[in-house]
Amino acid sequence: MGGALDNFSVVLEQAIVHLQKSAQQANAYTALVLAADGAHVAATLLTHWQRHAPAQAQLHLVFFEDAASASSDTRSVADGASDPVPAPAHPLAEKADGARATLAALLAAFDDTGVPLLPGVHRFDAPAHRLTVTRLIGPITQTFAQLVAVVDLVLVDSSDRVAGIDHYADTVLRIAAPDLAVVAPQPVLEQLQQAIRNKGSRALTVHPLAQAWRVLLVQLHKPAKPPAASTRTAWVVGGSLAGAGVAYALALRGWQVHVTDPALAHGQRGPQAGHLAAALTPLISVDDNFKARLSRAGVYRAHQRWADFDADTIVARSGTLELARSKGHARDLLQAVQAMAYPEGWVRLIAPAQATTCAGVGVARHGAYFAKGMTVSPPNLISKLLSHPHIVCHGVQIDSLRQGAQGWQLRSHQNDEPVIVAECDTVILAAAAHTPALLAKSGLDQHTLRSGAGSRPCRRSCPWMCWPDRSCMCRRPCCRRCRPASLVQKAIFCLRYRGNACWAVPMNGNRPGRDAPATVSSRL
Repeated sequence: MGGALDNFSVVLEQAIVHLQKSAQQANAYTALVLAADGAHVAATLLTHWQRHAPAQAQLHLVFFEDAASASSDTRSVADGASDPVPAPAHPLAEKADGARATLAALLAAFDDTGVPLLPGVHRFDAPAHRLTVTRLIGPITQTFAQLVAVVDLVLVDSSDRVAGIDHYADTVLRIAAPDLAVVAPQPVLEQLQQAIRNKGSRALTVHPLAQAWRVLLVQLHKPAKPPAASTRTAWVVGGSLAGAGVAYALALRGWQVHVTDPALAHGQRGPQAGHLAAALTPLISVDDNFKARLSRAGVYRAHQRWADFDADTIVARSGTLELARSKGHARDLLQAVQAMAYPEGWVRLIAPAQATTCAGVGVARHGAYFAKGMTVSPPNLISKLLSHPHIVCHGVQIDSLRQGAQGWQLRSHQNDEPVIVAECDTVILAAAAHTPALLAKSGLDQHTLRSGAGSRPCRRSCPWMCWPDRSCMCRRPCCRRCRPASLVQKAIFCLRYRGNACWAVPMNGNRPGRDAPATVSSRL
């Protein structure tokens, strides 16, 4: 195994010559690592990338793991033992050892409290190394197809790594950047080359490397990425917890963010004023659905990013207690904990006596104790998030959005006259209850019939199906059975402008095609 890893590292060093140009032109460079021991390979890439990439650029490494477990190389470095893999004989050996040690901490099988990482998406940052690591834990046959990213480089050490992935080549092209590089053995590239020929490309070259490995460079028919020197700007409509959290996340990635909310105007008390406390509690389910995984990822992320927030912002980090509302709810909690076999460091079921001890007040119900839950002060947390130097706050009420020459125009009214507040190609709506009205005024709302109502004509004499606006395709008045129901189930989505095509992009990354109208996906 050690010899194979060394060979692949040598192959990667040879491939770096062909990757330098694209790495020097990007704000962020994303690489998928599909290797038996990704830490060893990624350390080589990190060392060379830090040498050639722009000073402010970020490297994003994506790993796929069936279960959270450190490799032998990672464990030995983390435990302080000698490295069983011989140090490579090249001038960057010392830097490679430092990169390997950094990756060892980011690829540990446990979190900072010793709790094993659970299935789902985990992201870790190393700002000093300009490095972000994303770990998708779970069967790769499922997680690979669920990845949403813009990938610049794919590293594959053998055909066995992708043998069980359905439509591997099509998935790679879906998430690929305009300029894609793939370092892999020739059998892996054959399937990918066929998919590229089917879809078309601007240019395609293959360069031989050591042994059977090749590096494939392809220019796809996709919009170009922003240059490394460009500053990305976004406007967030809504300054409560959702809007402040999104703005803070973008600011940490180097975006210039503008947040607008009437509560942020001078003299106002601010968003969530009077809201004394809120509990940050994960959601659990028997089938570990996407909501449970999303809330779990949010809790992990909050612990990482808010670690240095003071006690006025994070009131308590002592965990949270979810009490059973009924016998049925208690049964659901029990089944969820048993089905997923959660470690006690994440959640454990407690009896009424234990619940009383945890809560400090008399509790006569069973419940679930979440060790990583926390209590926050919403006003103070919002203020802390919005204090980032890359965030600018505005106290303006946005009434509608319109497509302009350079992007989305954010419009307001002053003295009953429409005013264009700003124009930007990326706008994020996080205005909670105000979002449906904002969408309606902007002509961006989309409705559908509720379940069961869409399968019946509005009248016995009318063969057409009902429209949600209380009229049917034959333009006759609709009966009472036709009820409109908005597809907007969440208040956060992102509007992006690209030339004449406008997309409404849900936070999960799905979006309609370039020629589709700017509507909200039903999967929001």
